[in-house]
Amino acid sequence: MTLPEIKTVCFVGSGTMGCYNSLIAALAGYQVILYDVSAQNLAATDSKYTQLAEPMLAAGTISQQDFTLAMQRVTLSGDATTALGSADLVSESVFEQRDLKRKVLKVIENHCQPHCIITTNTSALLVSELDSALEDGGRFAALHSYLSIPLMDIVGGPRCETKTLQTLVRYVKSLHCQPLLLNKEYPGYLLNALLGSFLTGAILLVANGEGTIEEIDRAWLAHSNGAMGPFGLMDYIGIKVIYDSWADEKTEAYEQVISKRVSAYLKPFVQRGDLGMRTGKGFYGYPHASWQAPEFTQNKDIPKRLYKALSTAIIQRAILVYDAGVADREMIDQTWVTGVSIAKGPFTMLSEWGVTEFDALSKTTQAAIALCSEEQVNAIQGFIDIAPQP
Repeated sequence: MTLPEIKTVCFVGSGTMGCYNSLIAALAGYQVILYDVSAQNLAATDSKYTQLAEPMLAAGTISQQDFTLAMQRVTLSGDATTALGSADLVSESVFEQRDLKRKVLKVIENHCQPHCIITTNTSALLVSELDSALEDGGRFAALHSYLSIPLMDIVGGPRCETKTLQTLVRYVKSLHCQPLLLNKEYPGYLLNALLGSFLTGAILLVANGEGTIEEIDRAWLAHSNGAMGPFGLMDYIGIKVIYDSWADEKTEAYEQVISKRVSAYLKPFVQRGDLGMRTGKGFYGYPHASWQAPEFTQNKDIPKRLYKALSTAIIQRAILVYDAGVADREMIDQTWVTGVSIAKGPFTMLSEWGVTEFDALSKTTQAAIALCSEEQVNAIQGFIDIAPQP
């Protein structure tokens, strides 16, 4: 059921996320305006909407009639005054460039009504980096969605009002999604922060000779009962997306080392155009990737070493997110369970392992792939020291 105070939602940027978010809103019954300065980009949206709807139609979560009615609620516009002037909520999804986003946010504020809530869908930038571009920060927040995953992060800007956040929580629920209202901003929010350690850890394990692509995915699938291993997941997300996420200059020394290793490993795939499922080849060949075959995990003697290394990396990041005061353990666990379709969250795994085993695994994993800075290692160790012993 739509919110009475939000009748029209404007999505700025007609890329994949702009189209996806606008489709979800239209399916929920909202009047939608998709705004883009490029007529060429707007002309390509029909095919994008069709592609985005295909998995939903195949899964039976929507019907063809649902999709048809939703598309009737979508209006395309290249005029800022018309598109933004009638909106009650705006979602910005332009390229992940700080200066560009700040410029676009100023345009949005100049054209929208005083009551309109302005949000950014950024996945790489912090909301505090964008807030000062606006005169009125009370109605500005990050509203970050995940493609095909019913989760949405909500993070208020430094001046964001409580009523703005409360409205956004109700809006997300009206989309039939789970709102993740975070206590404070954090790089990657929740799911992306955990995924970052998961995927980066997998790459470094291969780059450092700890295992092969197939061995790592096989170990994860066999012991986690998850739907995808890390390399299959990166093929789904797109290898170029992962590569680009490390493109920005890193300030921390440990991140600079990781960035160099990850970029060097992924660069040949990018140069060849082997970018994942959409190109027919990435870490695996598609449409019949070996990891998708039942026999991929039929060997019952698959060692747990690589699975535990990845799980340890995820638990480490979960502890850091919790230690930073971003979210409680329950929300962190539920985010991971929902986000990767898995049965156990990181704190549940930690509880089952016990702190003694995790402490040993944490030291071994850090020695092998060094995903954390010395300060972060100390924070993790501090958590371990005060954790209840079995």
